[in-house]
Amino acid sequence: MATVRFISVEYITDNTIIDSNVDATMITKFIDEAQDINIQQVVGWSLYQKLLAIVADGTITSNPANSNYLDLMVNWLQRCQAMWVTFHILPYLNYHLTNKSVNTKNSTFSQPSGLPELTYLRADIESKAQFYVARIREQIVNNPGLYPEYWQTSGIDRINPKALNYVGGMYLPGRVKLPISGVNISNDGYGSCPGGGYF
Repeated sequence: MATVRFISVEYITDNTIIDSNVDATMITKFIDEAQDINIQQVVGWSLYQKLLAIVADGTITSNPANSNYLDLMVNWLQRCQAMWVTFHILPYLNYHLTNKSVNTKNSTFSQPSGLPELTYLRADIESKAQFYVARIREQIVNNPGLYPEYWQTSGIDRINPKALNYVGGMYLPGRVKLPISGVNISNDGYGSCPGGGYF
């Protein structure tokens, strides 16, 4: 069976910071990765399978009954996937993996970015991707009748849609004086933060 992709290499180079001189084979690998990992996690297994089927057979555009899926795809999923592709590919634009070592790429007229710049760029792109994840979820939750597959997840091999969109936390160093569920409170009213202080 041929691989079904929601976006193309051209979509990536037209809609992201990825330049058109980046190897198309490399971009394609990350299109597949972002779709399989991030998009499937957003919409859940059942809706993901529905989208794969109607994209594969072409009915996402040819059948008016699928206009809600086309709207979701064009306005939210493709943009979200493009951001996740950019997020995933960034480290590998700087480095080349061979059977001998991991090498830093270099050229005559440019110099690879360092880890701080790369970390900053990835954080910015991840924030944009998470914005689209939130918008996808809002679109689906606010229109439950348009995407019934989102609500139909069963079986052990299924991926449920991700309920929380933005990841992150609040770091509270040391001890906390709050009655928080799951925190062991000592006699003085302070508690130790589970997971090194992240909530």
